[in-house]
Amino acid sequence: MNVIKMRSPSVVDLTVEEAQLLDLWHACGLSTVLENAHQIDPILLYLQCGETTEYGFAYDLGYPYFNVMAQSFWQAARRNLARGDAYSLMWMYRHLPYEITLKLLRAKLGGGYREVEYRPSAYNAEHFSFSANEARWAKYCTVLAIEDFPIRLGYRLDRAIDWFSSYENLQRRFEDYPVLPRMRQSLLRLGNRGHHDLCSIYGHEVLQLHPHTTGVRKYMKVKGVDRLAMMRHYSHFISGSP
Repeated sequence: MNVIKMRSPSVVDLTVEEAQLLDLWHACGLSTVLENAHQIDPILLYLQCGETTEYGFAYDLGYPYFNVMAQSFWQAARRNLARGDAYSLMWMYRHLPYEITLKLLRAKLGGGYREVEYRPSAYNAEHFSFSANEARWAKYCTVLAIEDFPIRLGYRLDRAIDWFSSYENLQRRFEDYPVLPRMRQSLLRLGNRGHHDLCSIYGHEVLQLHPHTTGVRKYMKVKGVDRLAMMRHYSHFISGSP
């Protein structure tokens, strides 16, 4: 059996871009997830104190450990973070290069870098974009409800709506960070798939039953983040949330 040689934790040197990525990850709730993740303590201990080669943890212990951490992170994120923030946090975990992900975790566990505050994302009257969305979408939401637009939007569209609020908060706080356009692309792909799911579930029978009605026509016309913003406000409207 191989014995892992331990040493005292040391500060990991991060580039400016890597430090920005760590800021974003903290803002998504990284500390909360690490505090509540289960069954990965040996992996985290190795990352914090273990000897590393030039290529780091990936080649020392192997890729199965990455999947074990992914499962534990996702479970902790679902239990302890706002849903949209859980999606943002796991996007960071899965879409950064493997070696960078592990390097950021080592930097977090070793200390020496500031920890950006986690602010849970939520869409309600207190949200910074709520007033603008109310002015833009409220009348269409009323018309959609009158037209019996679907209340259940489907898993992927619901997920995209939640993620949009988290992305919107991150973009407001870290607008010049270069990784955010990549996150936006993933968000828009998910939202577009959710739109097609909605069309395939309800088909022409609902979404194009009255193609000239104001609400459906507007929904079919808007694209991208506008569609997500409209559907988020619609979901808020039909839920009766304050």
